[in-house]
Amino acid sequence: MPSLWRAQTEPPKFPRLGNDASCDLVVVGAGIAGLSSAYEAARCGARVIVIDRGDIAGGMTARTTAHLASELDDFYFELSRAMGEDRARLYHESQVAAINRVEAICADENIAADFARVPGYLVAAEPAHQAELVQEYDVCRRIGVEVEWSDTAPVPLPHGTRALRFARQARFHPLKYCAGLVEAIRNRGGQFYGQTAYVAHDQDGSGVTIQTESGPRIRAAAALFATNSPVNDRVAIHTKQVPMRTYAMAGRSPPEASRMRSSGIRSKLIIMSGCSRRATARTG
Repeated sequence: MPSLWRAQTEPPKFPRLGNDASCDLVVVGAGIAGLSSAYEAARCGARVIVIDRGDIAGGMTARTTAHLASELDDFYFELSRAMGEDRARLYHESQVAAINRVEAICADENIAADFARVPGYLVAAEPAHQAELVQEYDVCRRIGVEVEWSDTAPVPLPHGTRALRFARQARFHPLKYCAGLVEAIRNRGGQFYGQTAYVAHDQDGSGVTIQTESGPRIRAAAALFATNSPVNDRVAIHTKQVPMRTYAMAGRSPPEASRMRSSGIRSKLIIMSGCSRRATARTG
């Protein structure tokens, strides 16, 4: 089943790499992370080649909920407890900067990606979970997160609870955005190759050589790996990963069925106001 985004916009198609090539930066992985990195490098004048084992922007980026959120699904109070408030603050600042950057690129490159600023709401699934929102509010205020209490939300609130409202979140169409990045990179001389799988690399003092599955090599001054799961290191990260996938589903339902039920939801519901899509977090 295609995602909503794939049903509306097909990712751009590019041929397999057929001959050896050279560049300043080779990016392995053509999702939003790889394309964003390639864009910034190309904007600074680097000769860029982007490869992917499938289609450009055809992997997890094409299946995202498309929420651009500085709110943290796993709670800032949990991050602060584990890593300290300074690092929690730095994480939040990085998320705000990332959303701002997407907005700026859409403007600079005239990308019609349906970008819009919308508030996000954090809602307790049941009254017993309100204490977690109180903890989250207190930590968010201390580290500079723009948050406030709200007595209303896009869904009915459980009796005796309030929601947290996070201002200046955002949503966009990820494939329209990625198509715009591709065009901007190509306009700066960047090259793209789909169906081109990385299999190995050799590194020396002057750069790196990427070996592809079909045979051709890419010689570059630097390589950036932006794959959903690492392909360049099979020990340091792979042994610490757990195979999991989250998903969101959307469908029409009668008004009487739209009330939020706590059954199956351990902690919270994230709602991006202005979107027709809702993403749940911490489902049980």
